[in-house]
Amino acid sequence: VSDKKENLMNLLGSIDVVVSMTSTVGLEAAVLGKPFLTVSGSIFENDAPFSKLGFAQAVHSFDDIEQAIIDALTGTTSRPARLPFLGKASDNIVNLIQKACRC
Repeated sequence: VSDKKENLMNLLGSIDVVVSMTSTVGLEAAVLGKPFLTVSGSIFENDAPFSKLGFAQAVHSFDDIEQAIIDALTGTTSRPARLPFLGKASDNIVNLIQKACRC
């Protein structure tokens, strides 16, 4: 939890893991290679299905958050898929489209 005045990129550079329900801050953390845990149960879950998309590890109960954080930090669980290599956006988009349509 942070103050809205704090610089998000500075915060993301100094954290070890992000826990969120629907915030895109988790996606930004995933881009930086940080573990991203998403807590199931939000009414917005279908609008932001980060774990289903492979960007986050789903946590299904608030009671499980502590263990999920420990697992993420110790590498006990497999990490979700990493985002494609950054820096070649057009190539990445074309490759993702080709994979999706099996072209």
